[in-house]
Amino acid sequence: MKKRIETTFLIFALSLLVLNAKAQDDPIVGFYVDGVKVTEINCYTFGSLKLVLPFDPAYASYDRFVITVYNSESFQMGNHEGAYNVLSKPKTLSMVKNNYFVYEVLKKGEKYGPAGNDSDDPNAYSGLTNSISRATVAFYAGKKHGPECDLIAYLFGETIESYREEVTTDNRLRKIPVYKAEDLGPKIKLHCTNRTQCGKWATEFQLNKDMDLSQPCTVSGTPVDFNNLGKSGATTNVTNSAPLKNETPANTPASKSKIVFTTIAPTSAAAVKPLDKTKPGYFEEKSDDKKFMYRNGYQLSPGVYHGEVREYEANQLEKIITYTNGVEDGLYVVFSDGKIEWSGNYKNGKKDGTWKHYKNGVLEETEKYVDGTKQ
Repeated sequence: MKKRIETTFLIFALSLLVLNAKAQDDPIVGFYVDGVKVTEINCYTFGSLKLVLPFDPAYASYDRFVITVYNSESFQMGNHEGAYNVLSKPKTLSMVKNNYFVYEVLKKGEKYGPAGNDSDDPNAYSGLTNSISRATVAFYAGKKHGPECDLIAYLFGETIESYREEVTTDNRLRKIPVYKAEDLGPKIKLHCTNRTQCGKWATEFQLNKDMDLSQPCTVSGTPVDFNNLGKSGATTNVTNSAPLKNETPANTPASKSKIVFTTIAPTSAAAVKPLDKTKPGYFEEKSDDKKFMYRNGYQLSPGVYHGEVREYEANQLEKIITYTNGVEDGLYVVFSDGKIEWSGNYKNGKKDGTWKHYKNGVLEETEKYVDGTKQ
């Protein structure tokens, strides 16, 4: 019996190694700057930074997922070896495009990784914020670190193994799930060069604050269509390690008023009315050849969104986000293949009120949040 178990485990381990080897050879898997696959960067005021990992349909059996992104030289702030973002199954599956998991590490105009706890576990790590930021990658401190490092990312799947009990502040007994984690592999790497030496990491906040994102560096190449990853003819896989270039986005004069056109979640992307380009603060972010729209909306100043902002993949509307002074505050809608997938509201950067999850445009479940905490 023991020999049979050992043989079964050996077959499983070999299968996992083969799967990871195939994933490593997959030209789609990797990091992307503004939709273009990169293996190396030397400028850190770029737009969006995303990573793409393989996602087998069998992974849907896990109860939740953990995305890990860390600097190979380890962080000086708080001795974090890595940064974790715990994601619920619905949230994770909403990021899966044709058997690939697409995760945005840094958004256009933002200096910190995503925040927010999307897990049922109130003690789960809330996100990449304060562990992954532009400054923690662009700068280095101390004699043991240098102008080059690697940004490494991978995905865990977690299954509920048992439950523990916890007494809440209002003396209620709450059952908290205990998870068992499995590494879904592979680890992907982005080589970072031309980093700037700085003083102690106590200045990390100021370093981020001083970074000027008004003239973002961009990478040349053809952006991929994240909604059609792996489909024949739908994706151009360009791996680009050439130096990034600065480009000044075209904007209208800044606006102090909060301009919002969409106040009720539309049932489909086709039902969304176009934004008024003549309104103060209107901006557009497009690819170098102007063929792809990445984002448009309204802002107070470059990178400080104020009002309705829309995000696109392959020129298809993917998100409607409402901001106040650069903070998510108001209606938030996510579309998938043109159909509504998520809708809800943010209040001062935190989920608030009722959030609705749709499947193929049909309401599947609702969630309730108070001050960013799922009830």
